[in-house]
Order: sequence, then C-alpha cells, then structure tokens
Amino acid sequence: MKAVIIGGGIGGLALAATLERNNIECVVHERRADLVSVGSALVLHPNGLAAVKRIDSRLHAEIAAAGYSLPDGTPTFILDGDGQVISRRVLPPPLRPVTIRRAELHRLLRSHSTTATMVYGSTFLRYETDRNRVRVHLTRDDLRGRSGDFEPVTETMTGDVLIGADGLHSRVRRQLLNDGDARPMGLTSIKCIAKMRHDDPYLRGGFILFGRNQQAFCAPLGPDVVYWDVTIRAGAGTWPHELEQIQRELLKPQWGWPALVQNMIAAADLTEMIVTDLRDRKGARRWSRGAVTLLGDAAHPMSPFLGQGTNQALLDADVLAKMLSSHRDDPAEAFRHYEMARRDSANQAMRDSRRVGFEGQTGNPFVRWKRNRSLRRAVTP
Repeated sequence: MKAVIIGGGIGGLALAATLERNNIECVVHERRADLVSVGSALVLHPNGLAAVKRIDSRLHAEIAAAGYSLPDGTPTFILDGDGQVISRRVLPPPLRPVTIRRAELHRLLRSHSTTATMVYGSTFLRYETDRNRVRVHLTRDDLRGRSGDFEPVTETMTGDVLIGADGLHSRVRRQLLNDGDARPMGLTSIKCIAKMRHDDPYLRGGFILFGRNQQAFCAPLGPDVVYWDVTIRAGAGTWPHELEQIQRELLKPQWGWPALVQNMIAAADLTEMIVTDLRDRKGARRWSRGAVTLLGDAAHPMSPFLGQGTNQALLDADVLAKMLSSHRDDPAEAFRHYEMARRDSANQAMRDSRRVGFEGQTGNPFVRWKRNRSLRRAVTP
C-alpha cells in the first residue's frame, strides 16, 4: 500500500511515523519550503501524549525529554480578568501536560519517519479516483519549467489512499466535502514565547486568565521561558501585520490586562510571534469517501481554547494507521472504521472548545459569574 499525505505539519508527520511502523509506504507533500523555521510552541495534553506512546514509546520519551513538564507540587491557576485567583490545582504526574517548541516536535516526528518521502514546496491542486487508485495533481516550486528557470510545474502521482492533513483551509476537504470555507469567529489569537524569570508562581505553574472579551494563557516552556497565547475580539484582517505594532496594540490600556499579562506581552520574542484570525466549522458527519480521508484540523478544526488541535491530530494518526494496517486490501473499510472511532469524540472536543472560548471571554456579567462559580466548585483551591 502507498499513502499520499497532503500536509507535513504535526498530523501529517505523526501519521507518516505511524505508517512506517506498520510497513506502509507514504509520501508527504508540504506546501511550505521547510518546517525548520516554524515558530512558537504548543501543549501536549495527556490524551495526545498517550497517542504518542502508542505510536512509538521511544518518540514519547524523546518528547518528554525535549519538552517541559511541571515539577512536583507546582500548582496551575485559573484567574479572572483582574488577575485574581478563581482556582488553583496541583496536577498528578499522569495529568501533567508537556510544553514543547513546535519546530522541535516537527524535528522529532520527522526523525521517526525516515523512510517516508518528504516533498517541500508542493501544493495540492486536485485528485481523481480510478478503481482502487488515486491520482493526485500538485504543483512543485522546485522544478524547472521549459524555460529552464525555476517556476511552478504541475506533476501527477498515484497512490492507494489520499489523506488530507492540510489544516483548517484544507484543499483536499474542499474537493471531498465541498462545504465551503471556515467561518470567521471574530477573534484573533496571538501566540509567542518570552524569557521571564519564574519568580512569580503564576509563571512557574502557568495560568489561564478569563477576562472581558479577551483571554490569556501561559505555560512554562523551560527554566525562565514561557509560552503564551492571548485571544481578543477582533474582526478578520483588522490587526496590523508589523509585529512591533501588534505588541504595542496589545499593551494599550483599552484591553485592561493585569500587570502579569502586560509584562508577559512586553517580554515577547517577536521572532516567535504568530497571529491568527480564528475560524470555525460545524462538525462533519463524514470526512471520508472511497480511498480519500481527512485528518486533524482538515477533518475537525479546533479553536485553541482547550489546546486540543495537536492532540486530536495525534489521536487521528494513531487510529488511522492501525485501521489501514488492519484493512490493507480495503481502504474504504479502513476509513469507515477510522471515522467510527474518531468522529464523535473529535466533534465533541470541537464543541467543548467553542463553549470554553465563549464562556472564557464573554462580556456578559451573569455568564462570567456562573463560570467563575462553576470553576471554584470544580477545582478545590
């Protein structure tokens, strides 16, 4: 069996590593020229870490060594918009997440998919199915045209299955489901990394801050380094493109950040800053047809409020590779079992994340009061 994977991000690379362990050939096509320069960080939660351990226990150990997990007895915090503690808790070892730089996770996944062919600068155009084969049409930026100059050139390759792991704006999904573009949420996310001493217990253990029309998240990434993400209400395309100007805008008094968040934003390493206008979709009833399926955000795009995007993609990769290994002669059956195993839980994670995002930064005082009361009851201070 030969699998063609569109998208060389975390989901695509995790699937390639898992297919390799199941002796399934694969080719990964990535639109970007490389993944070395991918910035910022992410959080692997227990469900994603469990999927990694099932994929490869050695990879799991390498991720744990390269990332950062809270020391014993270190509490994490939930804060209100004024920076006051709503709740705190100390996580037992099985529930502690691992924070890791995105580029480092890419590197580790790539090191565990050594037999997979990686093609960078390759953009998916369309696919065609013919009996039990899939023909995939792409453009390659690194091929010479007839003039002898480097220019986009179309090429066609064939495989037994096609997996779209090409993210929120998936071109594979557009052809497969024809369900339009993701809808703007009216929110903008700014992620970054900052060097800050962990003298403050909130920085040492990390926190989530639920404000008024804004939300902030912080997780320690290593000694005196933190990864942070702030989400604010803003229309798509309304924020400036110049990173220093974005930083200045975030520090304006109108946002009402407590001093803790202001200091975090001021310490940002702008080379690591990523700005994203958030978009959303309804959960799909199906994301496979014949020998074509979707994975990760291409199938079930996650808003960032539960930090589940990467983790759900890892779960997809684990299940999908096992199903393809069990049904090598019938990809459609493999994809049917994959959907049955993953669809409901992934769509529920989408709904939960959307709800947390709404409740976390609502401007409604009554909703905020109910949210804070619920959090105080759910987590013992």
